[in-house]
Amino acid sequence: MVNCKLDKEDQQKFDELMQKFIRKSIGKFRNTDLVRLCIRFTWENFDKIKQLKSEITRLDEIISKQQKELNEKNKKIEKALQSLQ
Repeated sequence: MVNCKLDKEDQQKFDELMQKFIRKSIGKFRNTDLVRLCIRFTWENFDKIKQLKSEITRLDEIISKQQKELNEKNKKIEKALQSLQ
């Protein structure tokens, strides 16, 4: 058994450094765990993600078509207003 006696200041510095190390280590482990969970979620839901992407594409096309229709209707309304003036 090795005995090590540190001054109060040194003990405090050591404790602070250990706390920093623990916080950083936990953060790294937590980040790694979150990445692992994201990869697992993506893998488990890969088919759903494909379906969502195709649905998003379909909805984007609908929105684009509706925007064109609205623009055409706005132009007709503007022309009608100009003819009334």
